[in-house]
This record gives sequence, structure tokens and C-alpha cells, in this order.
Amino acid sequence: MEDAMAEREILDSWKEISAYLKRDARTCQRYERELGLPVHRLDGSPRARVFGYKDELDAWLAKTAHERVRAERNIRFYVLAAAPVILAAALLILWAPWKHRDSLGLKSDRPGIAIVNFDNTSGDPGLNEWRTGLPLMLTTDLGQSRYLAVLSYDEVYSVIKKCGLIDADVYSRRDLGRVARAGRAVYTVTGGIMEAGEHIIIALSMVDHVKNEARQVSFECDGEREIPAMVDRMTTQIKAWLGLSRSQITGDYDALTVDITTNSIAAFKLYSEGRRLHLALEYEKSLGLMLAAIQKDPEFPLAYRSLSAACSGLGRTEEARTYLQKAWDLRENTTLKERLLIEAHYNLQAQETYGRALEVCRNWLEIYPGDGQALQTMGYCMFMSGDFKSSIRFLEASLLKGNLNPFCFYHLACAYAANGSQNDARDAVERGLAVHPDNDLIELALFDQDLVKGHFDEAQSLLDEWRTRRQGPGIVIREADLKLLRGEIDEAASILARHDRTLTGIMVRLPSLELLRGKLGRAVEVAREVKDYLALARLSYLAGDPEAALAAARIAYQQASSEGRITSQAWALQMKGLAELALGSPEAQVTADKLEAIGRGSPIRGLARHHLYLKAMIGLQSGRLNEALQDFEMAVALLPGECWENGSNWQAVFIDALAQARFQSGDLGRAERAYKKIQSLGLVKLRYGDIYIRSFYWLGRIAEARGKKDEARVVYGRFLDLWKNADPGIPEVEEAKSRLAALDQR
Repeated sequence: MEDAMAEREILDSWKEISAYLKRDARTCQRYERELGLPVHRLDGSPRARVFGYKDELDAWLAKTAHERVRAERNIRFYVLAAAPVILAAALLILWAPWKHRDSLGLKSDRPGIAIVNFDNTSGDPGLNEWRTGLPLMLTTDLGQSRYLAVLSYDEVYSVIKKCGLIDADVYSRRDLGRVARAGRAVYTVTGGIMEAGEHIIIALSMVDHVKNEARQVSFECDGEREIPAMVDRMTTQIKAWLGLSRSQITGDYDALTVDITTNSIAAFKLYSEGRRLHLALEYEKSLGLMLAAIQKDPEFPLAYRSLSAACSGLGRTEEARTYLQKAWDLRENTTLKERLLIEAHYNLQAQETYGRALEVCRNWLEIYPGDGQALQTMGYCMFMSGDFKSSIRFLEASLLKGNLNPFCFYHLACAYAANGSQNDARDAVERGLAVHPDNDLIELALFDQDLVKGHFDEAQSLLDEWRTRRQGPGIVIREADLKLLRGEIDEAASILARHDRTLTGIMVRLPSLELLRGKLGRAVEVAREVKDYLALARLSYLAGDPEAALAAARIAYQQASSEGRITSQAWALQMKGLAELALGSPEAQVTADKLEAIGRGSPIRGLARHHLYLKAMIGLQSGRLNEALQDFEMAVALLPGECWENGSNWQAVFIDALAQARFQSGDLGRAERAYKKIQSLGLVKLRYGDIYIRSFYWLGRIAEARGKKDEARVVYGRFLDLWKNADPGIPEVEEAKSRLAALDQR
């Protein structure tokens, strides 16, 4: 036995085994546990001294090479959040060092690092992907550190673009200094990659821009398949340069994460290019590359998450859900930050789980205080849950520390708008465009503000520019909305008719178009055709059919409950209560109580307005006018500002009820102000054009009651002109004709 052992080369400690494998001892011990690394012990006990045979280790390496030593030789990289749907729309998330706003618990004195593109020194086209691939992987690895604050890949991309270096192949020391200043980083990391025969050499350099010092080192590997394994060694080297002790390096967060993302070099290259396209809002092209990536690696969680974001951006909601579910199922195969990102956005799919999404973000910030990715995700979660003030705080925090991602500016502008501050929203847009001139995403926020303010020519100019670059559901819907707000209803209908009416954004607009024309009967038919039961409930109620309204409201509530849409549940219950009131049913009070319970237990802010509205309507019917007025006033006080992004265009429903109660109480002055407020709303005609048009009728009634006959004639005439082709029998139309005729006879 001793002779046989003597003939074989032996490594007789973990130190020698780890040196031979070019890994630290802890990693090799994990290889033994998880991947069957062949080591031996003198007496077979776990505490005995270990040794290994080089030939066995070589055979093990050869056997596992095709799997890329999945526990360590992996490809890891950071995925941005898109935007739901929900956002509809698709979301990009960043992290970076934080040095402000102690009140948020976000202060960090960790050194900031910006990792920029590498140089393809040999000029080999086959290595071009690694120019961006290496910094992407290094950013992901170092971004897991509890001791470092790493600018995200996309933040660095934005900084480079701002500095006018987007087309540079090589960065001078001066260029790196500009990047560091713009990104508020202390260090920059870059390098070069080149072929040398059958080998690839990677040069790594780091500049300390405070001390004006630079360090360099080179790594050599056997072809592209070995590059991901080099990233771990490069990460360790950077940490050592930064002064982290060995215990800090081996105990850092990235050593505790599940290290499997993808085992396919080809999948990584496809994903890397797809991410670049996603950042440029090229969702269709990004989608194609991500589909190709998962063909290379069907268990690639971050590619599924990016597929979900791209589908959301394209309005393909069900596909987005399917892909995000797949990412969720595979989330254990990602790094800690990426897993938290997936968990946060997965829980943002349904409003009933928004509380879980917020909890994920809180935990995230506890683990990584001041992490920019967590900050932006928290800001977005707050926006989705209706806490616009908190959303602004977190998004501003992200910007103040150097987050230059266009999505941060966009969502900040939307949060300011929803919080009722259009001027601050405009300022957020201008700040964003100063960094990203002509950026389509930020210009979307500018377009939204132009709609709210009635700047239709400016909005049209933006649309004309966008159509030369891209198309998609978002552009189509905005084009139709602009036509509708300009009063070009037939043109808006024509635009929507040319596209898939099953898309949610298109479907919900179809009944509204008919209602704006005064075609209530046709609006009911269209709502039934597209199965928009919430719209059907309201339209049936307006048509004087409370039984049909009640039936539709029940279906709408069931659908919203099954999908976890709490806001839609509240709207459905509000309509259900109105129908029950019209039928004289005592169930209206039961429905009001249910609305109150939803408002108390929901993570969505402001839902109490629905309970207050129905409570006030019940009070009106019972003769409690003063109590009803107070409830309406409180409901209106809970209204958000207008915002196209989150569909906040329904304020008129509550203001109209308050105005009618004021009119009924004889408070004509305040009733007039409320109706004029309705007419000043920029987005009211998108869903509630009937309320906008009826406001002219009621202003005529107020003018007539005050003895202002000429004014009454003008507003009655305007009302009748707007609904000149309306269905016969609409009570206000018949009443206005009668009153106008009586005024003309006097």
C-alpha cells in the first residue's frame, strides 16, 4: 500500500489541495460536501488529517468541467427590475454607495467602486462580449459584499454616457477620474482581455482616485470557458487591494449565497446583450435574446425575470406572470441580492401581497444598509402601494447618492405627480433629461405631464419623435388618449380598433369612448363584449338598471378577489353598494362595512375614500345631509394627484358626488368650485368623460339659480353641443333642452 501511494503524487493538506485547485480552503471543503471532491483521511474520521491524489483531482476536474464546476465556476450577473405592470410597464433597479439621509437608516461609509468596460486588447471579435461581460460579473460578485458599495452595471453605463465616453474602447487615467467623480466613486476598476496562443490573459487594474494610486495584476486561463472561474480570483484580488482581511473576504456575503445562476457561457453572452437592449427600452429585441438564453440554459432564473420585465413592457401581462413564476421557482439559484429582487417583484404582482414586498425590501436594507438597489425597489413598492411621500423619499435618496438610472427619474416624476405636485414632477423630469438627453423613458413622464396640463401640441411632438424609433402598446394607447383628450373621439377609436382589443390598456378604453359620445347603450354593449364588468356595473347603473349593475359588480368583485387586486375590490364594492341603494336593499350597509374593513387591513393607502363615499351616499338617502357632506369632504381629501402611469384619472367620481351634495344643501358657491375643479382635471375624459360633460349641465343649473340667465344659456348650450349625438332619453339632456327653451322664452 505504501509503495502504491509513493508512486502517486500526494497533496497532504487542505492548504496544498486548495493551492493546486487555485481555490481557498473553504471552497474546497464545500466542493467535497456538494460536488464529491475526492479527498481522503488517514483514519477515515471527519477530524483526521486530509490528503488527496493529484490524478484523482485531475479526473474530478475533467468530469465536472462540462458543468462549469457549477458551485463556483459560474456566471453571475445582476438583473434590473422592470416595471410592472403593472406597470404595467417594465422596471430597472440599481445599487450604489449611500451617504445621506440618516433618518432612513441609509448612511454608509463603505468605499464606492465603479467597474467600467474592459479593453479587447487583441481585437478578436469573439472576445467583444467580455468587454461588458467581465465588469457585469465583477459588479455582481463585489455587489454582494457587506464591506463595499458598488455602482451597478447600469449606473456605470449611465455615468459613462454622461461623460461622453460611450464609444471609447480604452479609458485613460483622466477618463477614469471623470467617471469616478460623476459616479461619486473612490475607486475605478477596468482591464483588458487578449488571446495568447491557446490561452486568454486578463489584465486587471484598479485606481484609487483619492490617493492617485493604481494597481495591476494579470490572470491567465485556458480559453473562454475558464473566464467565469477567473472572476472569483479577480474579486478576491480587488478585496485584498481594498484592505479587507482574509477573514473578511472569506466571511463576506458573497461567500454565503447560492452560487449557481447559469452554467452556459453562450447563455450569459445572450443575456448580457439582452440587458443592454432592455436598458434602451428595446423590449421586443431583448425578449428574443432572453428566449435564446433560456434555450441554452433552461434553468436560468435571471433570464426568466428579464423575460417577465420585457413582456410587461410590451403589455403581455399573462406571459410576464408565467416567466416571473419561473424565476421565483428558480430563485434559490441566484445571489442574495438577486433573490431579494425576484421576491420583491414577485410579491408586487398582486396587491394583496404588497405587504410582503415591502417586508422583503425592509429586510434587504437591514442586510445591506444604504444599498441603492434596495432603495429603488423600496421606492417603487411604496409608489405601487399608494404611499407617494415615502416613495419620493426613497427615490430621491437613490438619486442623491448618484443613481443615474432613467427609471429612477421616471418613477420619481410619477410619484411627485401622484402626490399632487406637478411642478416637482416636472423638475424630476428636467433633472433626468439633463443626464439623459432625449431618453424615451423620461420623456414618457414628460408626455404624461403634458397630458395633465393640456399641453397637447408638445405631447404630439413627443409622439411624432417616438414613432420614428419604436412602436408598442404604450405608444398606441398614449396616441389614442391624446386624440381623445383633444376631442378627436373618432380618431382615438380608429387607433384602438387597429390593435388587439384584449390588451388590458386598450380594452378598458373602449366603453369610455362610447360614453364620451353620449352613446350609453353602446357603451353597455361594448363593456359586456370585452367583459369589463366594473365598467359594465357603472354603465348599467347610469342606464337606470340597478339589477344589472349589481350582477356585474358581483362578478367584478369576484374577479378582483381571485387576482388579489384590492383596489378593484374596493371599486366593485362601491358600485355594488350604489346598486343596492338604488334597489332599496339594506345590504348596502353591509357592503359599506366590508369596504371599511378592506380599507383598514389593506397595504394600499387611501382606500378609506371608497367607504366614506358609500357611507355618504347612504347618509344622503337617509336625509343626513350634513353628515354626508363631511364624509364626502374626507373622501376627496384622500384623493391622489392625477398620474397617467398608475391610472389615477378617476378623481371626478368623488368630486362630482361632493359637488352634488353641496348643490343639494344650497351651497351654490362651493358646488360651482367643485364642478370647475372637475373641468380642470387633465385626464378626466379618459374614463369619466360623462362626469366632465355633465358638469356643464350642473353649472347651468347653478347659474340659473343665481339668476344669471346669459351664463346659464352658454353652459347649457355647451353641454348640449358636447352631447348633441347622445342617446335619447338621458335625463340631463332632456332637462337641459327644456330649461334652455324656457330661458329663451323669457
